[in-house]
Amino acid sequence: MIYAALVGLVVVALYVWQFGVSPCQDGARYTSGKPQPSPFHRRFHAWPPRVLMIVTWLGIIATCAMLGRWDRALLFVTLPGVWMIAIMPTTVDGPSMSLAVASSLLMPTYPVAAVAVSLLAGAIHERAPVFAALYAWSPWPLVGLLAVQWWARKGDVPKSNDLADHLVGHGFVDTVLAHKPHVHLFGDGGLVWAMRSVVPLAAWLGAPVQAWVALGVAFASRLVATDTARALMWAAPPLILKLDVPEWAVALHVMSFRPVMR
Repeated sequence: MIYAALVGLVVVALYVWQFGVSPCQDGARYTSGKPQPSPFHRRFHAWPPRVLMIVTWLGIIATCAMLGRWDRALLFVTLPGVWMIAIMPTTVDGPSMSLAVASSLLMPTYPVAAVAVSLLAGAIHERAPVFAALYAWSPWPLVGLLAVQWWARKGDVPKSNDLADHLVGHGFVDTVLAHKPHVHLFGDGGLVWAMRSVVPLAAWLGAPVQAWVALGVAFASRLVATDTARALMWAAPPLILKLDVPEWAVALHVMSFRPVMR
């Protein structure tokens, strides 16, 4: 676990050193402190920017640690989606995913603690309790959905020419239709580069069924998300967690790294 955390720390530090820290449209919403349009109104959006950056980086490192081994951590942290949230650390994927993984690992032995962690994750992002339940293959983490701000008032959609502002503020069906021109479900970004060797290795070495269900749900979430790498990244923990990966496969995975934004 210590070596896995060190891998996460070193790689995240290298990302930030080489690419710097970039602004993010989503991050501007999460740090605004103001009511946001759907679906952002359901998530906590009063983060101090520096706090969210640190929490994001710690979330990536914590997820690496919970994967338990340096090779699994290296597979995870070199995914394009992880690269993306490391250099755009005002998204909330880092802390919410780490809490989802923590909830799933606590579930078999400490179910009450697992539900409490899932509630905290749900207060950050409604996606987290769903994936915590998939990771644990248990319905109990879904209790975390009670902490989602379903009651929060919706803010107005900003009047701008920014594409991101035209994709928010709709109902579910209208959101899917709005994203359709910008989402190529079967492009190489989704089927090859976003997860690279993780899916073939999981198939070869035998990932559990819940990992494949998580991958299906992550893939379906692209109907309302334009960032392929960041959406599919959510399926990585259960695909990697039980794998005993040969070192040559890890080396090929790392050497094939390339940033992918879509």
